[in-house]
Amino acid sequence: MVADAYDAVMAVDGVTEASILLDDHFASQTINEGVAARAGFVASFHGEAQDELAELRANFLHKAVLAGQDRVARPLLAERVDAGAGVRRRARRRAASPDLDRLRHRRGCSGCPPATTPRC
Repeated sequence: MVADAYDAVMAVDGVTEASILLDDHFASQTINEGVAARAGFVASFHGEAQDELAELRANFLHKAVLAGQDRVARPLLAERVDAGAGVRRRARRRAASPDLDRLRHRRGCSGCPPATTPRC
């Protein structure tokens, strides 16, 4: 996550240098040094880590998509919309919201079909 924060800051137009520091974590020093060196997880935790974090990231993203679907669907269900096609139809017409925007973004990042499809 620290590396992700670094990447996000560096992606901002005009930013040429950044220092992102993790504080108050048992491995802060190792993580901060690894991020500064752009070393990756395995190189940062040499001898301790066997794989990068792609699978863990995918798992977190999948859970975020599920949580986002819940946040977007609950108001529709509260309006007593029937499950299934009715919910999908109403979701497509739903006004933009931060929850819906975040869900669409996360679904795209996770490789899920467009947000009109109920599940990955």
